[in-house]
Amino acid sequence: MTVKKVLFVIYIVIIGILGVFFVPCNLVSGYGENLEIISAEFVPIWKLIDQTQLVGGNYPRYELILPRVLYTFVIVTLIMFLVYLLFDKTDNRKNIDKQN
Repeated sequence: MTVKKVLFVIYIVIIGILGVFFVPCNLVSGYGENLEIISAEFVPIWKLIDQTQLVGGNYPRYELILPRVLYTFVIVTLIMFLVYLLFDKTDNRKNIDKQN
């Protein structure tokens, strides 16, 4: 396997784990103007539809924090790109000696 394929598989696994087990969410309660953020946490994706607990007469719900999801994907992508550049064995420099 080439370095590209191995790093791509590692990237897909990391994105998959982060996208399923560590989803950034706000736990909110209430409706309309009475909306209250209880906490901000990373939860598994199946907790987004959890309605087992009742807080103050309302079911708390998880709201996805989309900017944090995008930041996470961008940071993981940049780190994997830097690792790829570190292990890339191709020489992309122009050979100046052959041109003269």
